[in-house]
Amino acid sequence: QRFFIGRIISNKILFRLAIIAGGGAKKIKYILPPFFKTILGLVPDKISPPTEYQRGGHYKLAPSANNAKNKQKTRRVSIHPGCAEQVLAPEIMAATVEFLTRHGVEVVVDQKHPCCGSLLHHMGEEEASIKQMQKNIAIWQDYIKTHEIDAIISTASGCGNSIKGYGHLLRGDEKYAAMAKKISAMTYDISEFIAKLDISFPQSDHFHSITVAYHAACTLQHGQKITDSPKELLKKAGFNIATPKESHICCGSAGTYNIFQPDISQALKARKLKNIHALSPDVIALGNIGCMTQLKTGTDLPVLHIIQLLNWASGGKMPHPSLSSLLHMDMD
Repeated sequence: QRFFIGRIISNKILFRLAIIAGGGAKKIKYILPPFFKTILGLVPDKISPPTEYQRGGHYKLAPSANNAKNKQKTRRVSIHPGCAEQVLAPEIMAATVEFLTRHGVEVVVDQKHPCCGSLLHHMGEEEASIKQMQKNIAIWQDYIKTHEIDAIISTASGCGNSIKGYGHLLRGDEKYAAMAKKISAMTYDISEFIAKLDISFPQSDHFHSITVAYHAACTLQHGQKITDSPKELLKKAGFNIATPKESHICCGSAGTYNIFQPDISQALKARKLKNIHALSPDVIALGNIGCMTQLKTGTDLPVLHIIQLLNWASGGKMPHPSLSSLLHMDMD
């Protein structure tokens, strides 16, 4: 079971095929073993088609980019595309690239990147996970030279937490230790990176009528020690932020925990959603695809990545149709 899960989820092509097959298998799940019923319970009814950013490339500043305040050289970052997020929510990558290029940051995306290594590492397959980490480091080592990137961005806090640990995990690797340490030091969660930019949201007054319940992913608040910047950015963008009780407690996703420990995972999810629903929010915002997948199976509220809301508030696409009726005044 662990071999199956580790190889499928960490491979974007196989994972997409598995999700499509899982949609059809839901019709016969009553005759399947409990393990597969648990997996099918997490499979979404539909997934978004790939976006143009799934091809990868070098995305330069948008024509409307606001870089006037920054007189120095244009920043250039590499985004780790991840694996599960690319299949389950490709709109997160799209919102990230659009937001950054609109605000003076060029973006490089290389789809040759494998999984960050966290999935296999969590399941005890250290040798296989280290190989994935080494391949990522080799790609970034080349990009630091050829594209002069000055930061690495993760939009999934589970991946970001893992990449920030490369320096420690590969500290005894004669070939990769030094570069692994450098890669870790260059890595930022997307909220952490945006907080360092001088960004204003001219239309922030329009969003005060939308209450956002912010869910703090464990890998972000406990792993990366990032607690305030996501909420502060959403407030700056104009949203009304609500923090649920017991925000320090896991939602039950925890990598593959919701697959291998479904009973405890479901109890944690119910507890988390009870605290969130008590706030009567309009939307749930978070920074990790695992949490997003977990919470979506237990609520009718839109569950979005914070970058989707920030991108919308700065002139990007509305991330969910239900939000239009909540605006303080009409917007395009």
